Amino acid sequence: MLTVVSGYWNISKSKYSSDDYKKWMTKTLRINCPYVFFGNKDTIEYVKKIRYDLPTYYIELEFEDLYCYKYRNNILEMIPHVPSRDVNIIWNEKVFLIHKAKQINPFSSEYFMWIDAGIYLYRNIEPSKNIYPNPLKISNIPKNKFLFCSSDRPYFEKHKVHGNHYYHYISGNFMIHIDLIDDFCKIYKEYIDLYLSHMNWINTDQKILTHIYNDYPDLFYKISDGYGTIITYFK
Repeated sequence: MLTVVSGYWNISKSKYSSDDYKKWMTKTLRINCPYVFFGNKDTIEYVKKIRYDLPTYYIELEFEDLYCYKYRNNILEMIPHVPSRDVNIIWNEKVFLIHKAKQINPFSSEYFMWIDAGIYLYRNIEPSKNIYPNPLKISNIPKNKFLFCSSDRPYFEKHKVHGNHYYHYISGNFMIHIDLIDDFCKIYKEYIDLYLSHMNWINTDQKILTHIYNDYPDLFYKISDGYGTIITYFK
């Protein structure tokens, strides 16, 4: 039914400390759903201890081998929005990692959802032990749309998309049907290559996805409003 895709690399400068992430992941990675998890050898070994009894397929991938890494020198820092260029690389890699997970599809899933390894929803409260997601809610969603929850505001402000506004409508947790992943990833790659080729701080994954939404609104379907609410919607 659904595979959650996630990943973690212990980069030198992140939004929070590695100790914070390791503490949070003891709860945040306990969602009872099949996972495809990306990381290097060390981070994967750590996550295996957390998800020891949950269905998980691990893919070892060095940080330097991420597609967006080639744009590292173009990414500027701007606290708090972009705490480091390496964080932004990981953020912008999410769609590509979903594409890699889909190519293997170890759990024969129909949908793929990105959930951050340290998702704030479960940093203090462990997720339910019930199987995720609710099959009744999955059965009623479109298969030909990029499924998302809004981030900053529940409505789209087209006039803020271009220019130097750090405005984003699409949040960083999303879901996509297997039949749409290839086509969406192709479009996403075009936008990554366009925007990350310029030296700037503003082009996070949420900003890139908002550009795509602006140009292809019919490709998107809003599930809910508020960062991370797409996760709780399918409980």
